[in-house]
Amino acid sequence: MAEADNPLIPVQNKVLRIHSRLLEFLRSVLMKIKPTMMSLKVFLLNLKKSAKEIGKTVGKAAIN
Repeated sequence: MAEADNPLIPVQNKVLRIHSRLLEFLRSVLMKIKPTMMSLKVFLLNLKKSAKEIGKTVGKAAIN
């Protein structure tokens, strides 16, 4: 019977509703961003590989 008189139950229900909606929103945002992030990851890996090759070429030219 004490729980029926608890004034925080409506607040708790609203917080739970906001929490679930926020999680749903974040999941949808992450699903939309994921392909872009994966392509960015591939681009950065290719950039890293190219930078290493350029470094080797420039390094050899500088030594010679």
